Amino acid sequence: LFCGWRRDMADMISLLDELVVHGSELWLFNQVPVRERGELLKDKDNKEEVETKNLIIKNAIGSPIVRRNLRVLAALDSKGLPTGRVITLDEFDSILILSDAGAPDTVSSDSRSLASLLLVQDLQQKIFVHKQKIRGKMTAYGNGGSSSIALSKSLRHLPTPQDYNQKKATTSNDKHGDEAELVNEFESSSSSSSSFLLHEQQQLK
Repeated sequence: LFCGWRRDMADMISLLDELVVHGSELWLFNQVPVRERGELLKDKDNKEEVETKNLIIKNAIGSPIVRRNLRVLAALDSKGLPTGRVITLDEFDSILILSDAGAPDTVSSDSRSLASLLLVQDLQQKIFVHKQKIRGKMTAYGNGGSSSIALSKSLRHLPTPQDYNQKKATTSNDKHGDEAELVNEFESSSSSSSSFLLHEQQQLK
């Protein structure tokens, strides 16, 4: 998942396409209208149209600093219409918080990136715990009523603000586009819960 938009997005996508296995998905989540993304990726015709061999691009729209927008991401087609595919933050293997190209200055961009990072971290943890509770209830039902579940043991480590500082996983407005300064990875659960998705979608309506 790429949260945010940068001018060198096409270069980042091309680089990632060379590193992942065939069939991998890349979700682009930002406030840029889907219909305008293709032209922006070409950077005023200074670059060729992005063609991927391994990546499947999924578009979603919303603000990376608004919790409501981050709860459930809905895939959109090339016309900006919902495809019916939805996903939650815990289902991503990696999440990159990108500096906001539309921010008025570096301080504002860094502040927005940090806010997005903390929101993503908080939502990942809450979604994970919620799904663990659902699995616990399902397990209890299947085991004839035993409801004991060690959530504290099953909840894996998630990044903290201290990790953020120690790893220096902050975003940057470096004009040379050093992707290493832009990356903030979150390891997350690969499973999903349909009941959680329905619950969150109802909250968004």
